[in-house]
Amino acid sequence: MRTKLISKNVTINGRRTSLRLEKASWEAIDDICKCEGLTLHELCSLIESRRQGASRTSAVCAFIVTYFRT
Repeated sequence: MRTKLISKNVTINGRRTSLRLEKASWEAIDDICKCEGLTLHELCSLIESRRQGASRTSAVCAFIVTYFRT
């Protein structure tokens, strides 16, 4: 089974880029933003500031898992 990836434009630290994630991941990001009072761009900038060598998409996915496990 193939999952469809959804691309969205985000601004990370003032630079525009795009992320491709599954629908469930985007929904999780939206939930986190609401809970934490952050915009998508602010959250992605926060994740980027803590990224260590992993791809941006991988860092976002790892953040989602860690957030909900905590």
